Amino acid sequence: MTVMPIALGSGSSPSRFPAGGAARFINCYVERQGDDSKSPEIAVASDGLTSFATLATYPVRAMLEVGAYFYVVSGRVFYQVDSSGNSVVLGNVPTDGLVTMVRNRRASPQIGIVSERKYYVYDTLTGSFTHVTGAADFLPTSITILDGYGVLPVSASTWYTTDLDDLATIDPLAIAKAESDPDEIVRCATREGEVVLFGTETCEFWQDTGGDPVPFTRSQAIRLGCRAAGSVVNVDRTLAWIAHDGTVRLMNGYGGDRISDHAVERAIASVDPDDIRATTWTGRGHTFYALFADTWTWVYDLATGKWHERQKYGASRWNVAGCAKYGLQTLAGGITSGALYIMSPDAYDEAGTTMVMTVQTPPVHAFPYRLQFNTVYVDIAPGVGLNTTVAADLDPELMVSWSDNGGQTWSSERRVRLGKLGEMTRRAIARRLGIGTTVGRTFKFSISAAVARGLLGASVDVDKLAA
Repeated sequence: MTVMPIALGSGSSPSRFPAGGAARFINCYVERQGDDSKSPEIAVASDGLTSFATLATYPVRAMLEVGAYFYVVSGRVFYQVDSSGNSVVLGNVPTDGLVTMVRNRRASPQIGIVSERKYYVYDTLTGSFTHVTGAADFLPTSITILDGYGVLPVSASTWYTTDLDDLATIDPLAIAKAESDPDEIVRCATREGEVVLFGTETCEFWQDTGGDPVPFTRSQAIRLGCRAAGSVVNVDRTLAWIAHDGTVRLMNGYGGDRISDHAVERAIASVDPDDIRATTWTGRGHTFYALFADTWTWVYDLATGKWHERQKYGASRWNVAGCAKYGLQTLAGGITSGALYIMSPDAYDEAGTTMVMTVQTPPVHAFPYRLQFNTVYVDIAPGVGLNTTVAADLDPELMVSWSDNGGQTWSSERRVRLGKLGEMTRRAIARRLGIGTTVGRTFKFSISAAVARGLLGASVDVDKLAA
């Protein structure tokens, strides 16, 4: 008999072919430990959700903190939400596509909203909500803001700027062209004192040089475009987006570092890019960038450079449409309801709905030999049960299953106790696990109880059989 460690993996990276491996982290991610820790990396559960407010319409499409209030476009309605979760309807946004929303730097700011070539401005001082129109070609596709000027691409390579500190006023002469390439502007954004115009094949960078009537001058252009307008997000003082070649990029200087792996790129290629959305949030030393589509949610952790997945219980994607800061909290908006949630690492479910943490390991194999699996030992965070009357949380369990064909089919589950509150010597062990194939065995470790969850490692006792 031989006891050998099982690699938990470091994220979701399933192979193109089942025999190549089915490693996945679902509703969990890797956290690196100190040099003197028992394990250099552990798997910890993703942040859970608690209820904050419920809006009458859905899905949540854009969110923005302004002063003491939180402003939300949910469904086709524009809301103001206060710190107690009370909401007021401010206006209507009669579209269904991508929404971009910014505020200016007035003491009582204006909020600019663009969706499907319609532009609205809400004035927090007067309470007015105005549909702003202009010249015949003023049909903006997105909005960003820099140094008090709103920037609104309209068509082809053309874009307008608003008056200084006045999002509601558009000078018909304040128009410029992204002329390094005749490609269509897909999206605009700002990064560290520059406006970035994402075209289908290029990106242009413009700086405020004080010109009149257009205050910006082009400083650089690169041949790296944008495939999905909804993927562009400000992340940790830079920008992340899906480039024209279907890779995910993190802007670095005047270039874009590829951060996606092939599994993420296959997911992107499988959906309409117009349906992709993205968001970001931070917590406890991690900065996350999430991509959403109808059938998946992939999350990149800038702290580790690894991807994991989020899934709602019983679904293949997360039930969150986006995230934004509100005070010291991060709020998340619902996709199948108008719910606003508080995200927290101290919440262990999703507003009462089970959140299953799952780690699927890389294949354990000795190709071309088969292995007989005698025992698997899982190094868990023990004694995490709660003082509660809910049986699943009082005495939580680890669910163990395995696949010998690259995750196409799975064994029946074995259930192993994690330990009631304070049972710190509890061990997670499953025995007599049968004989694997030359493909190797992928183990699946899942925990559904609403308790603190962590996997520190695993080992397996095996015998090598004849090839």
